[in-house]
Amino acid sequence: MRAFCVAGVLAGALCWAPIPSQATTLKAFSLEQLAARSDAVVRGRVGPSQGVWKDRVIHTMTEVAVSQVLRGNAPATVVVAQLGGRVGNDWMPVAGVAPLEPGEDVVLFLRAQPDGTWVLCGMSQGKLAVETPGTLRWSPTAPLWTGSTLVEPSSRAVTMDALRRALEAP
Repeated sequence: MRAFCVAGVLAGALCWAPIPSQATTLKAFSLEQLAARSDAVVRGRVGPSQGVWKDRVIHTMTEVAVSQVLRGNAPATVVVAQLGGRVGNDWMPVAGVAPLEPGEDVVLFLRAQPDGTWVLCGMSQGKLAVETPGTLRWSPTAPLWTGSTLVEPSSRAVTMDALRRALEAP
């Protein structure tokens, strides 16, 4: 009887043990759909990031200096909040988040949050890297950590003109 109770306690403890995220499935959005779901679309330069605890979950907060508001309204600096990251020795990987590297020139599809932060629409789909002045790289399948799956994945070059047309769509 005692062995049965110990086994039950151990099994229960294992059920409550934290297990890292291994996969994320995202619905593929077009640029027009991302624009329609966004409060703002901005071009900017990625600044510093910091992992923070928020409601018992790690979030990475990344500053982006906005150089151009392409649609909607946004302040001169936005703080992009993404699930996952590192705080001290604690690490929480989340597949499907967009890597935001300091110094990177990006176009972001953003949704405003009540706490003043912003989140990317469609997770990694909401980031386009500026490769040359007129060309963007849209890589919605590029996660910060491996394990994400995108329905109808794509990675392609997008011109600024094509982006502007998508932003003008109703």
